[in-house]
Amino acid sequence: MPKRQFLPQELTIQTKEDILPFFQQLLDRDITSAEEFKQFLKDVSEIDSAISEDMAWRYIRMTCDTSNKEHEASYLTFVQEIQPHLAPFEDQINKKIVGSLL
Repeated sequence: MPKRQFLPQELTIQTKEDILPFFQQLLDRDITSAEEFKQFLKDVSEIDSAISEDMAWRYIRMTCDTSNKEHEASYLTFVQEIQPHLAPFEDQINKKIVGSLL
C-alpha cells in the first residue's frame, strides 16, 4: 500500500469530523500554477481513495459476517452519517477543478 502524502497514515474515519477538515483544506488551497494543480489532483485522489477503501471494508465486513451487528452499524453509520456530508464538499471540489482548468 502506498504511503499517504496528504492524509495522516493513521487516519481512521469514525465520524464526518474526521474527514471533512481535509476537504476544507483542499477547498481553501490556492492553485496558481500547473504544479499546484497537479498536487491538488493527487491530494483529491488520495482522499477519494481513502474514503472508498473505508466504505468498501465496512461493506465487506458486514456482508461476510451478517450476524455481526457491529459491522452492520459501522457500515450504516458511514452511509447515513458520513457519506451524505461528503457530497457537498465533493461537488465544491469538482467545481474548483473545473474552475482551475479555465
